[in-house]
Amino acid sequence: MVLGEASAEVARRRRAALAVVVGLGITAGLGGYLVGHSGGEDLDAVRAAGTAQGKHESTAAGTRGGYREGFREGRRAGYKQTYRRAYKAAYKEAGGP
Repeated sequence: MVLGEASAEVARRRRAALAVVVGLGITAGLGGYLVGHSGGEDLDAVRAAGTAQGKHESTAAGTRGGYREGFREGRRAGYKQTYRRAYKAAYKEAGGP
């Protein structure tokens, strides 16, 4: 298939546009990488603050959850230990055999 002069011009323009788009993409990616790596001092401070906040929040959440679990287990254990005795005593007091 023989391309006409107009088709060849369109093909060149497409290649040029593609080259510009690829160049812009590479430039944007490289720029983002460099900006992300440029904050060394700030990065350490932010990491330390984030770690401290994470420890604080996880401790608070664990304390609430741990309290609920401990309360539930303690109540269950105490109920098992005292229910039978209390039931028998109340039965006898009510006049059971």
